[in-house]
Amino acid sequence: MPESIAPTIDIASMRPQVDFAALWEQHDPVWYVYRVPSHQFLLVESGLLRAKGMNGEVRAGPGEMLCLRRLPRNEYGYDGPVRYWECHLSFTPVPHEAAPLLIEGSPLPDRIVLGDHAGSARSAIETLCLELDRAGDLARLRIVQAAHGLLAAAVAALARKPLAVVPDRWQHLRQRLEANLSEPLSLEELAASDGVGADHLGRAFRRRFGISPMAYRNRARLSWAASLISEGLAVKEVAHRLGFADASTFARAFRHQFGLAPNEMRIAGGPPPAATSDVPFPINRHIRPPGSGSQWFEWR
Repeated sequence: MPESIAPTIDIASMRPQVDFAALWEQHDPVWYVYRVPSHQFLLVESGLLRAKGMNGEVRAGPGEMLCLRRLPRNEYGYDGPVRYWECHLSFTPVPHEAAPLLIEGSPLPDRIVLGDHAGSARSAIETLCLELDRAGDLARLRIVQAAHGLLAAAVAALARKPLAVVPDRWQHLRQRLEANLSEPLSLEELAASDGVGADHLGRAFRRRFGISPMAYRNRARLSWAASLISEGLAVKEVAHRLGFADASTFARAFRHQFGLAPNEMRIAGGPPPAATSDVPFPINRHIRPPGSGSQWFEWR
């Protein structure tokens, strides 16, 4: 029996629903064969993805996004280490969920070079990862806003137009926490830049991200340390650069974060994939809305 598919969906009529979102850090080659119900977005941060698009094989590297639609047999994978963001969106309810979304009269292409808009697209999917498994209207509003933000970044990239997005409070705070990692930064200084008290900021940040601001910064510092050690810098030099009192204190913090000592990590060729994440949510798993029980795609 033929599928019931609406001819098209436009921006005015779309009702976006996010089936899942995820951040993946993988090292071994994998090739997936499946069937996506509607639209799949894959934003590459490092490495290379290959996929079966509407017109044959398509590839995407860092700063590029695959926009895959439902096919009788969807396929994508990678041949080596890769870090990428993924989300599945439907723009109209069943039974027309497979209908293509039209942007300026045309379906989204299989691959978009995001350029200056890659950061906005990443921020949108990151918000989905943060909010999707939370209950309540506030989370739902943020999810819908993020879905629109992802599309806006894609459309702006296609049109080669600037996207006038002002970083929100949380994005600004995280940027501050991730900057100048070799310099000291106190919670009081961070709070003053946000115009609130230190205790208030600490509680609000933990509610939002599940981690304190200073723990977030320390995790970013140690992730940077892992990169420096992988590049061949001596442990003592890395400890000094990050402002630790001595190499022993640094090594204890490093082991607590990654589960192995700095020199052990160098021998292993890098930290375990799950330990390299600098984001405040689980990686390498699908993040889904509360109460989701139905299968959102078919394995082939």
